[in-house]
Amino acid sequence: LAEGISRAGMTVSDPVWRLPLWKPYGQGLDSQVADTNNVTSGGFAGAITAGLFLQKFVRETKRWVHFDVFAWSPSSRPGRAEGGEAQAIRAVFAWLEQQYGTTDEKGA
Repeated sequence: LAEGISRAGMTVSDPVWRLPLWKPYGQGLDSQVADTNNVTSGGFAGAITAGLFLQKFVRETKRWVHFDVFAWSPSSRPGRAEGGEAQAIRAVFAWLEQQYGTTDEKGA
């Protein structure tokens, strides 16, 4: 899944890359008052620990993906204005089209 989305993203100039779900970072989610914490106290490795947090709740699925995006473009480019940026959306849409084809004009 990760490799497929990454390849699709390159075809539409929307690069994504895979971060490791490094288990030792999961210690930052330990809590003294709950089963798990949803954020680390030090802010270290936030994107990775967010993925580790989500992983606790998706054990029954075969494939899943977590996008941690900056979602901001500091300068204008052709077709992409300065400001909010739809990062990873084009990559995922391209992958879905590759996997399942395109829809007809009725959206079906």
